[in-house]
Amino acid sequence: MWRRAATRGIETVACIGGSVAAVCTAAAAPGEGAEAYSWGYGQLGQLGHPGEVDHVVPKKVALLSKAKVTMLVSGPAAKSSAAVGADGKVYTFGCGRDGRLGHGSGLDAVNQDVPKAVAGIKGDAVAAACGEAHTLVLTADNRVWSFGKPRQGRLGRPCGAKEGGVPAVVAGLGGPEAAKLAGVSAGRAHSVAWDASGALFAWGAGHDGAPGLGSTADVAVPTRVGGSALAAATAAGATVVQASCGRDHTLVLLSNGAVLAMGADDSGQCGTGQAALRHLEPVQVRGLGGPDEGAPRVVRVLAGDQHSVAILEDGGAMAWGGNSSGQLATGDRSDVGIPRRIETTMLEGERVVGGAAGGNHTLLLLASGEVLAVGRGRNGQLGRGDTTESVAAYRLEPVRVESLSRSALGGSRSVTTVAAGSDHSLALVADSRA
Repeated sequence: MWRRAATRGIETVACIGGSVAAVCTAAAAPGEGAEAYSWGYGQLGQLGHPGEVDHVVPKKVALLSKAKVTMLVSGPAAKSSAAVGADGKVYTFGCGRDGRLGHGSGLDAVNQDVPKAVAGIKGDAVAAACGEAHTLVLTADNRVWSFGKPRQGRLGRPCGAKEGGVPAVVAGLGGPEAAKLAGVSAGRAHSVAWDASGALFAWGAGHDGAPGLGSTADVAVPTRVGGSALAAATAAGATVVQASCGRDHTLVLLSNGAVLAMGADDSGQCGTGQAALRHLEPVQVRGLGGPDEGAPRVVRVLAGDQHSVAILEDGGAMAWGGNSSGQLATGDRSDVGIPRRIETTMLEGERVVGGAAGGNHTLLLLASGEVLAVGRGRNGQLGRGDTTESVAAYRLEPVRVESLSRSALGGSRSVTTVAAGSDHSLALVADSRA
């Protein structure tokens, strides 16, 4: 059955029964007292605070309190945010250009600095995803809705500029007779959805191969992803349990703990260890899960702008790809072509249970409720406040977001979910006893 409760560290997946059990093992319902926090770049309204300004430490999004938020999302290419409420509504805020907030084509160029409910979506929302210029919403009646820029096929439905900003159902996906859809994710100009049977569907811009459909052509309607690597995994009994869209690449998690990748690979974000500009269909990420004996099993994948992160079954995390701001937590700024374990004293005795990959920063959520941040901090997206040294600030090793620690939050409240946008960050805080 559908659960409208967010899961710890999960920003774009709705869990159905046991279909994504590996991801849902750390589930923690936020409960009625859940509170949303945001920080970082806010000059387009993506933080949800009145007044379009940056905030260098996490600040409660007061106007979402009544919505009883169960899921809080953004995306590595996004300058907007979305929240799913216990009332089944979706609230969007941030850059309003191209109708990406779903408030109608007449408001294309209007930014929304306070959360506003999206009208016109039929059915209760259970998940959402933010692309650069479009938004996806998954509803409990097994439909996906889209709104935003109607170019390159990213909306998954035929429409013109005037219709793009009005929510409508994605063509040929889901429905009462289809397998239950399990989640959605959105990149710069592509989209994916996966279902409980393990099928993966993609549509949108094909230039870098991010949809994984074997061509550079744009795809206007959801199409099932295939390819030799996915076919081989399926033949061996593995199924797709989760996917995550980066700016122009996509990560796919399989039930055997292995990971596939497709799309842009110019910074090593596909993790093959081989020089390639792009992969037009799924390829195997080296050294993760699958039949390789001793390879770490992955339970969650996070795709950033040009980097990738994997949360491991053993409580660790690995990262690879672009590292221009230190977002891989390697201690330097050199790109990494294959997955490398994040090694830091801050993880000693801890377990990573979730996280988020943004434009050039990474957030890690620990089982203790602590949040670590690494990478670009120019706009305050690391949540370090006055410890951000300059406008060019970045961190090469993870630092603790002190104002989100249990001691700072008080009582039994702790972070249950984190999300990251292009240059901003979000967290959902709830009573851990709920």
